[in-house]
Amino acid sequence: MKFKIDGIGYNHKENTDFIVKRPNGSHNYLFLFFATDVFMEIDNHISKVPANSCIIYSPDYPQLYYNDI
Repeated sequence: MKFKIDGIGYNHKENTDFIVKRPNGSHNYLFLFFATDVFMEIDNHISKVPANSCIIYSPDYPQLYYNDI
């Protein structure tokens, strides 16, 4: 099985107004680890996700996540 890594980030910090909104997904698998609390939409429901959580998005799955403002 082959796969390609498009990018890797480590210990990256976003601004307080950070938001990702991709209604059609990112067209590839996306693994995220959150070092701080975030808000995230999963199946049309917004939840506060605690620090040290992670998620793997499948291709074309809608993505909405943002800082706790």
